[in-house]
Amino acid sequence: MVSKIINDAFSKKLSALSGLKNINEHIFWKIKDDKNFIIEKNLYGISGLLSYKTRRSKPKLKLIIKNVSFFTRIRTMITFGLLSYFNPPSNVLYISMIAVSKTERGKGIGTHMLNKIFEIGNRLDRIKKIGLHVFLENEKAIKLYKKLGFEEIKTDYFGDTMQKFIGYSGVIYMEKLLEKQLIY
Repeated sequence: MVSKIINDAFSKKLSALSGLKNINEHIFWKIKDDKNFIIEKNLYGISGLLSYKTRRSKPKLKLIIKNVSFFTRIRTMITFGLLSYFNPPSNVLYISMIAVSKTERGKGIGTHMLNKIFEIGNRLDRIKKIGLHVFLENEKAIKLYKKLGFEEIKTDYFGDTMQKFIGYSGVIYMEKLLEKQLIY
């Protein structure tokens, strides 16, 4: 089920990268330890997945690619390596991936998972902010993040070769300052 939700959420990108029409037969994801994941379920299975990390802990997600060319395998691994390259500052809880099934989009699942991550961040003493990267072309996600209080911190543009390779022009790093509740 984890493979299906991630492949569904990233199907356009995975299909473009691999040239494969049915990516569910070739690209598999496996959660090794669900400690740094928020998984949303409905009657039909998993509808959303969010992974997060701090400087001290990382989600354990394994990418398995079968029955594809060597070039396709390398290209896919590099692209999804971009999701995990960022090492957050010690006071930031970093969202390394958020995926919502295509059929479940627009139903508040992404907002619900983000609200859960805000709760987790508020419980951790050293965490002051939530951070994430979003592709410049993902206008719906950027609009949602801004609505939830995220601010654009930095924009990184990819070079021409990288743009052709992964199909995106760059990423925006966004942060939300947590509103810690004082307890007396």
